[in-house]
Amino acid sequence: MSEIARNLTSRKSIGRCSICDCRIADFLNTYPQGHFCAGEAQRIDRPHDEAVRVTLILSNGNTMDITVCPGCDRFVETGLVVLWKRILLGFKHETSNEFREGMRLPPYTATQRITVNSWIREMARIIPFGVLYRRNWKDVE
Repeated sequence: MSEIARNLTSRKSIGRCSICDCRIADFLNTYPQGHFCAGEAQRIDRPHDEAVRVTLILSNGNTMDITVCPGCDRFVETGLVVLWKRILLGFKHETSNEFREGMRLPPYTATQRITVNSWIREMARIIPFGVLYRRNWKDVE
């Protein structure tokens, strides 16, 4: 299994390429050893100039920006469905009770959990149709 295929089965992490998981931004802070998210970016700087901002058109008419490294830009169109699943896994992770506990956040109230679950269901119904446009981050204002 290629590195890209292996990464597409995991969740998307902040500050990393949406496809290969390489760093595309400098990490300003990372979570310390022993933390639930140890080693992951806590805060990031602006993406590197050579990183590519890809705007996707979604089936609900909205757009969504993702950032990939220059080497993975050519894989976006062919891997849209798997890439979308990876983005959903990241969203589900960040809205999970385990994540909230690990971040020492209070649990969701019943109303908040209903709202989050409805977001997840709605996102699962959305399909990325394709790439609307792409720009290097150095050209993004």
